[in-house]
Amino acid sequence: MKANHMTCCPRFTKFIVFIIAFAVAGAVYLNMSDHPTAADKQAKLLRHVVMFQFKDSASTEDVQHIIAEFRALPSKIPAIAAFEYGTDN
Repeated sequence: MKANHMTCCPRFTKFIVFIIAFAVAGAVYLNMSDHPTAADKQAKLLRHVVMFQFKDSASTEDVQHIIAEFRALPSKIPAIAAFEYGTDN
């Protein structure tokens, strides 16, 4: 009976199995690293602070209009995760 390369060279077979396993493990790693996790997204969150001082002549309605415009920003700009505001009288 004639022997083929798979039966006569067990080291070759082990080498091929190693190469295939290495390629599969690398593909799995690359696929997982392309997708950010929730922790990655949280770590990249940027907090931006903006402060305004209104003129004394600004009416309460003017101030409320500006606040309403800023409160509408998260629905207009998807990158805005949250919005906080307050007054310092």
